[in-house]
Amino acid sequence: MTKETIQKKEKDLAAKANKSLDRDHLKVTFDLCVRKTRNNIRDLADEPRTWSNEVAGRYEKFNEEFFDIGNWTSSFFTGMALLAWRGTEDEYFLKEVLRLAPSYREKVFQRFIDTHHDLGFLYTLYSVALYKLTGDLEHR
Repeated sequence: MTKETIQKKEKDLAAKANKSLDRDHLKVTFDLCVRKTRNNIRDLADEPRTWSNEVAGRYEKFNEEFFDIGNWTSSFFTGMALLAWRGTEDEYFLKEVLRLAPSYREKVFQRFIDTHHDLGFLYTLYSVALYKLTGDLEHR
C-alpha cells in the first residue's frame, strides 16, 4: 500500500465518523432550537412586539411596539416557527404563527405610514413563507 492510499483510507474513515457525529449534533441542535422557538412564538403571538437587541436574550423585553417603523426582526421568529413546523409537523407552530395574521395585516393595510424598505423582509418570513408552505392564497 502506498502512503497516498493509506492517507486516502484514513481520510475516508474520518469523513464517515464525522458524518455520523454531525448528524447527531445537528439533531440535538435542531431539537434545542425547536424548544426555544416553541416558547418564543407563543410569547410573540400573545403580545406582538419587535423582538430585537435585548442584551440578556429576553427579546420580549425590547421596548418597541410591533407597529413601530423599526420593526423588521419579528419575522425571524415566525420564520423559525415555520421551519420548526416543517421539521416536526407539529401543528402548534403553524397555529401560533397564524395568530399573528391580524397584526401583520394591520401593519401593512392600516398602518402603512410606518412601513419602510424592510417591509419585504418582514413579510418574506411571514406571509410568503406561509403561502409557500400551505398554499393559502390569503398569504400570497
